[in-house]
Amino acid sequence: VIDTKTGQIRHRMENHAGRHFYGHGVFSQDGQWFYTTENDFTNGQGVIGVWDVQRDYQPVDTFLSHGIGPHELIMLSDGRTLAVANGGIQTHPDTGRAKLNLEQMQPSLTYLDSHQGTLLEQHCLPPVWHKNSIRHLAATPDDCICFVMQYQGPASAAPPLIGLHRKGQPVQLLYAPKAVQKSMRNYCGSVCADTSGTIFAVSSPKGGVVTFWQAKDGHFLGYSHLIDGCGIAKGQRPGTFLLSNGAGRLIHIQIGQQQLKTTLTAKKTQIHWDNHMTHIPVSSFG
Repeated sequence: VIDTKTGQIRHRMENHAGRHFYGHGVFSQDGQWFYTTENDFTNGQGVIGVWDVQRDYQPVDTFLSHGIGPHELIMLSDGRTLAVANGGIQTHPDTGRAKLNLEQMQPSLTYLDSHQGTLLEQHCLPPVWHKNSIRHLAATPDDCICFVMQYQGPASAAPPLIGLHRKGQPVQLLYAPKAVQKSMRNYCGSVCADTSGTIFAVSSPKGGVVTFWQAKDGHFLGYSHLIDGCGIAKGQRPGTFLLSNGAGRLIHIQIGQQQLKTTLTAKKTQIHWDNHMTHIPVSSFG
């Protein structure tokens, strides 16, 4: 746990024996609890860990993610519902990064009650796309969720890589125009909603493209090239995003709502950026 003012490490969270983190977490709205996605590899199942922030991030509870390989999780606007991307891929530390169950994968978008750990709603992909690992999530202020995927099947396939969902409604799978879809190379690395909640940005670092989508109906707005670009954070103004790539570039981009109208400002740093970025309002910590 890192102090956003000083950059110093404040706490270290140690997981239970037989489990490891999947790399994503989210705070409760009141800041009392921290939720993490974890692999209970002893029992071959995904779990959500609950940590007490006021007690120096001590573990206090665990409940099932109702799937295998939970990756990103987000808190919805009611302050109680967790949306979880169950990626569906079984792994075990004894076999490194080997994917142990590709033929039996069942990825899902799952809604959980963060207070009781109960399953509220779950949505799986059509069987033909069961190898499409749901990995990352973003939501608008009114809880329209965009989920993005990483396909584990043959490179020659053309699976949908992006979906939209609202609780109680069917999943909407999205396709970019054929040439753009192909350039995404069956892999999405990150997703982010802009500050207005009207546009989603989705990165495909393997293909070197970032695509933009209208939240209300999934309309494709356009794309931008960015080699090894993965990190996305919302900008301060509607329709703006900050993008990063592995070569150390930071790019500010402005998108019009009807079509892609980019205004790029690029900066080269000495840092090689990794997969994700997040926007931290400075006033919240000042």
